Amino acid sequence: MIENNAGFLTGWSERTAYLEEGINTLLNRTQNEHFNEMDRDNFYHLLSAYRGVSAALLEYSGNAKLIDWAEWREARF
Repeated sequence: MIENNAGFLTGWSERTAYLEEGINTLLNRTQNEHFNEMDRDNFYHLLSAYRGVSAALLEYSGNAKLIDWAEWREARF
């Protein structure tokens, strides 16, 4: 990943950790009749999907900076 994204990546990691901590707190505070084991698993699956998509998007945007877009816009024919 490009180093310019390091600050953004750090902030993203912190926000994701905060989100995960909030979900843990919510699940631990609520009574078991509100959330069953499947609901708890779904929260973590969604969090995992968010992390994966976010990481892929950051990687993609870092790689997109390396492309010479002006050359791609040139008329060749």
